[in-house]
Amino acid sequence: MTTEFKYKKLKQIYNPVAAKIREHTFYLDRIPSDPCLRLGSLQTDLLIQRIGQGCKNIEERGIFVTRNFGRFLNLIEIQHEEFAVAMLRYLTVRRYITRSNTSGTSRWLQHPEVPMWDLNLFPINSPHGYVNWTDPLWLPSQWDIVETCGTCGGTGTITETVSDGEGSRTETRTCGTCGGRLEYTQIINTQWQRLLPLVTYPETPTPEMVEDAEEQVIYRLPLTEKFSSSNESAQVIRTSSPLINKMHQTGEQLEYLHKLHQSEIEKLHGGYLYRADFQIASFRTIMIEFTNLGGSVGWFFVRRPEFYFPRLPLCWITVFTFALLPPLWIALFVFLWETSVKIFPFLVE
Repeated sequence: MTTEFKYKKLKQIYNPVAAKIREHTFYLDRIPSDPCLRLGSLQTDLLIQRIGQGCKNIEERGIFVTRNFGRFLNLIEIQHEEFAVAMLRYLTVRRYITRSNTSGTSRWLQHPEVPMWDLNLFPINSPHGYVNWTDPLWLPSQWDIVETCGTCGGTGTITETVSDGEGSRTETRTCGTCGGRLEYTQIINTQWQRLLPLVTYPETPTPEMVEDAEEQVIYRLPLTEKFSSSNESAQVIRTSSPLINKMHQTGEQLEYLHKLHQSEIEKLHGGYLYRADFQIASFRTIMIEFTNLGGSVGWFFVRRPEFYFPRLPLCWITVFTFALLPPLWIALFVFLWETSVKIFPFLVE
């Protein structure tokens, strides 16, 4: 339920932004057919390497997937289609404190407040591009928390009343948790979160599947960098296509849209916007049909090295499991039935 709620909340922001992007990039359908913007020819040797790596990735998905998956791949047809994608990319950052390494100590009590947003004291290690990533920073001992042990109340001993057959007595033992005080190491966790509202032509029902798809970035306009508005100009591939002028116009329009949605995205992620840009790119989707898998179809979504299959072939472990389970269930049922018939009259008596 929590995951579903978070996804719905994300889509409440994602979908309106994507709809605005589609409205302003009405020319996306012309990019795959534009001779100045089209991708080059598909390289056979690279495709063979991708298929081989995809087979290995499938074999590693678990014991219920067939081994030596590649021997089943008698290819009968390979099709590919060029896609255009337009997106606003957001990268936010938030920080929070956690504790670790509990141990007993004789140090004085202390509870220092960590100024986690003091970037001079604790600088940010920003990632390249747009990623989901958490970067922990373990703080030195001067930032440790030292507090009274809740088990013994700071005395270092625990007094208990023990009852036995002769009465009750009081026993005192050493607290196994501490020496009266507990010491915690503080950790600054810097969490990077991305949001990539995008639209494609041809349209895809699950746009999240083609994130990081770009084989060729045609147009990119930086909007925010290091928490501030970017002054960089748009980066454009060298081409004489008339669509480039339309992309410049779209960049100006979406720069305003980006500012409208910035606060919503920061609220969604509970952080601050660190980086943002608008870009238009192109990529391929590759479909492969296999004879030895009953005509099953596998998909390569852009540069990702794994297949996407609606179903995978079973290995012998799975076959034997399904073959042996029914007899085992029947034998167990017969045993329980015979046992209950013998025991029930005895219980009644």
